[in-house]
Amino acid sequence: MRRFPVFGVFGNGDYRVQPIYASDVTDIAIEHGQRNEDVTIDVAGPDVYSFEELLREFAELLDVRCRILHLPPTFAYAGVKLLELVVDDTILTWDEATVLMDGYLATDTPPRGTTKFNDWVRENAELLGSDYVSFRERHGQ
Repeated sequence: MRRFPVFGVFGNGDYRVQPIYASDVTDIAIEHGQRNEDVTIDVAGPDVYSFEELLREFAELLDVRCRILHLPPTFAYAGVKLLELVVDDTILTWDEATVLMDGYLATDTPPRGTTKFNDWVRENAELLGSDYVSFRERHGQ
């Protein structure tokens, strides 16, 4: 069993998330791009989790023992900023953290994605965490 001791969570971790597979997003974009209409749609996968449930599911699927530490959001964000100094990269912005905590990563509309989160993780488990891709390098910052 692989281990990492602690995963800090902003607040109580009960905010909803609905992960979607990138290929599902591509399919939906192509479908709507072929139409001659302006639309705004929610794009989300079929699984709805609280953020903490998502972390626990991810850890279980990867056979990782994970301790979740609930932190006040400003304290958690300070920890992210310190970690960014160590890795010399951008990990998370305050706006991204706020969108997460406000539940904007889930929708009440029917899901448009079809790939289940746990199926994708199982199929890609050997690759997950095997390589680090710098946000700043990828985006020329």
